[in-house]
Parts: sequence; C-alpha cells; structure tokens
Amino acid sequence: MVHDEMELILGGLFDEQFGPVIMVGLGGVYTKLFQPVTWRIAPISASEAEEMIHEIKGSKRYFEGARGE
Repeated sequence: MVHDEMELILGGLFDEQFGPVIMVGLGGVYTKLFQPVTWRIAPISASEAEEMIHEIKGSKRYFEGARGE
C-alpha cells in the first residue's frame, strides 16, 4: 500500500482457454465502485502495459488529476 499516491490494481490468473492472463485497473475505492480494468494474455511488453493503462475507463482524468490533485 502506498499512501498519498494514485493507486493501481494488478493481478493475474491462469485461464483454462487462454493460459496466463494479466489484469490492470484503477485501484482503491475505484476498483469496487467502477471495476475499471483491462486484461491481456501474458507475457506482455512494456508498450502493451502502457496501452492497458490508457484503456482503463476514466484513466485519463484519474492520472491528470481533478480538484487540485
């Protein structure tokens, strides 16, 4: 846990059909409220990881800050 910073959630699992998959999303209360996540089949490159972050619904506003953040 990191305090006073933006939070991300990162997870992975083994899917019977696709094999290892990776999940990235907004963390903290946003995870439960909006479930803003994206998935990829592993392994992924650095550019794919960056794409995943940009795909998350609301991520642009989240990372640019709001109300003085």
